[in-house]
Amino acid sequence: MRLHRPFCLMAAAALVLSSCGNTSEKTTAGSEQDTACSEIKRESIEWLDIWAPHTNDTGLPRVLLLGHSITRLYGPSVDNRLEGKAFVTRVATSKSLGDPAYLDEVALILSQYDFDIIHVSNGAHGWDYTIEEYSAALGQLYAKLKEMAPDAKLIWATNPPMADKEMYRITLERNESIRAFLAGKDIQIDDSFAVLDGKDEYYEGTDGVHPNAQGVEALAEVVSEMILESL
Repeated sequence: MRLHRPFCLMAAAALVLSSCGNTSEKTTAGSEQDTACSEIKRESIEWLDIWAPHTNDTGLPRVLLLGHSITRLYGPSVDNRLEGKAFVTRVATSKSLGDPAYLDEVALILSQYDFDIIHVSNGAHGWDYTIEEYSAALGQLYAKLKEMAPDAKLIWATNPPMADKEMYRITLERNESIRAFLAGKDIQIDDSFAVLDGKDEYYEGTDGVHPNAQGVEALAEVVSEMILESL
């Protein structure tokens, strides 16, 4: 199993966040990926949170939770549920599919560790990206995962519902795109949307985006069960 290489992970992350140039590169799928700053759509605050425990241990399978702030919420519960069965690394980011820097962040963690299972969730940010841009980026992320983690089993989550009507509509479109993209691929679908949709009790007292403790545990239970089935 590949362990961490001799450079500071957080420093490398800072470089990823600050990099932006008018260049293009070939993806594994063979398409041009434009990295021009003028086409990047970002939020006023961007962040990247990496948590990688047991980096020097090799006795258990290694799992990557690749997601966003909601992933960051249920990550500790998944870690607890998988204690003694797997080491759980978490990468949560505000970057959206469509932003080329997101692939840089994915490559950053995949260059450091080998993972047996990767649980993917992306779509709760980048609301200015069109459904066409989002859908095209699904293929780019898939190509990056297959390039750098060819032996990892993939679990791909649908996006959770949002209280805002326009965000809810976009989420439905993105989830349809995810299902269409994954059709025929040997990838499990974690239907996070179905876990939370229509369950007001999971959002009581929250901002309408992030579930409360009860909703977080509901997600953690499903994620953990799917990972255990794949181990």
